[in-house]
Amino acid sequence: ARAELGGRYAQKPFEWTFLWNSPSSEPTLPKQRGLKASEVAEILRRDLVEGQYTLTGNLTPGIFQDDCRFVDPNNAVEGLAQYRKALGFLFDPAESSLDLKSLAVAGSDAIVAEYVASG
Repeated sequence: ARAELGGRYAQKPFEWTFLWNSPSSEPTLPKQRGLKASEVAEILRRDLVEGQYTLTGNLTPGIFQDDCRFVDPNNAVEGLAQYRKALGFLFDPAESSLDLKSLAVAGSDAIVAEYVASG
């Protein structure tokens, strides 16, 4: 499938959500509320560098809503637990690597990261 973006065609991300018909059995953990964007950015930086979360699913769940939506150029997933499951299909952490190029707060409510994942 293709989507038109400003007159250019882009590949539509693969929707993983259809794989799970039932709610997750993962326990709901307390959420970290009231954090500044810079504090969330630092948690994401740590999760990317130390936990390599886009390869492993090892992220800090307290900074994400349980019903959040993850979208990258190739994939889209509804829900935190489902995203963590989808990562298990995409990468073998023992054979994969992640190189964080940049991570910065953009405006008052966005964080932009650039990284290269392989494996």
